[in-house]
Amino acid sequence: MLANVDTAKEKTLHIPLALDASKFKPSKSQKKLVHKFNRFIQGDWTPNSEEDVDIGKKKLVHQRIIFIPQQKSEPAGMDTLPTLLSRAEHAPNNEAEHPKKHELEIEMEPSSFTAEKYSLYRKYQIEIHHDPPSKLKEKSFKQFLVDSPLKRYSFDRDDGAPCSGYGSYHQTYRLDGKLIAMAVLDILPNCVSSVYFMYDPEYAFLGLGKYSALREIALTQELEGKVSKELHWYYMGYYIHNCAKMRYKGQYKPSYLLDCEAATWEPIEKCTPLLDKTGFVPFHKALTDGSTDMDSTSANGVDSISNSASCLRSALAIFSGMLAPITELPLYRSDDSFREEMQEYVSNGY
Repeated sequence: MLANVDTAKEKTLHIPLALDASKFKPSKSQKKLVHKFNRFIQGDWTPNSEEDVDIGKKKLVHQRIIFIPQQKSEPAGMDTLPTLLSRAEHAPNNEAEHPKKHELEIEMEPSSFTAEKYSLYRKYQIEIHHDPPSKLKEKSFKQFLVDSPLKRYSFDRDDGAPCSGYGSYHQTYRLDGKLIAMAVLDILPNCVSSVYFMYDPEYAFLGLGKYSALREIALTQELEGKVSKELHWYYMGYYIHNCAKMRYKGQYKPSYLLDCEAATWEPIEKCTPLLDKTGFVPFHKALTDGSTDMDSTSANGVDSISNSASCLRSALAIFSGMLAPITELPLYRSDDSFREEMQEYVSNGY
């Protein structure tokens, strides 16, 4: 199976988005989100719904926020992403003075089916995406988010990594023992790929979609340090410019959008003005013609290229359950004509 999305023909553009996790630093608003989440776990912040207001087909919940003063502030220098996130799981539980209200457990496990995961999926799809229950079959859930063509194999180096090797995983979020969210992730040799994320709508006030992205960036950073320096890219799925709910993905920087025609990754801050004006344009050509001072990059961090060997190395194919660059297919299939056919396929943008 070879995936090559022709976004130019899509009415709603789904543009692949990648973030260089090694260069990511949380913004002030992202730190604020994590602090709020941590205060909820500690019991220092509690949402209290007061009224429901219908606006069109959407129901918005107005919330009164109750603040309890924190015991002490943390030094500004401690606000690195891993440190911020770890406070929710490893915060001290002082029963006498200030007992922790909730217990949070986040675990990486090989993708598998459970009734609990399926129930969460149904609830999320029905309440958030308004899918008809009749279409949310157990079989479709397994095909979509459990079964994977990727074969699991061990890391070459493992200095205490949070997962056992490359392959497909479920990152589960449990609050007081209850499954409230789950991310579906592929761990690949040079990236963590976000496949899907679902959460219990009862906990929407925690901003779990944005919070999970920060968790996955931190996971990528950890894997880069403990497994491979090449593993520093975080693929966030698709960026949909005209979808307000998806715009938040552009707030994680440095991020790049894929130009499917030139097979290059272009800086998102240079691409969004083009999307505002035209809806779709080949980014690389427009940015090159405009003499931009910001270089584009490929998924391997090299200079912008089009139909070169570097481009072909960034095109991945799933063959016999294994993920490999197009240029490495002879390792798995000795027919040179097959490789040439695949190279032509990628270079011509089919």
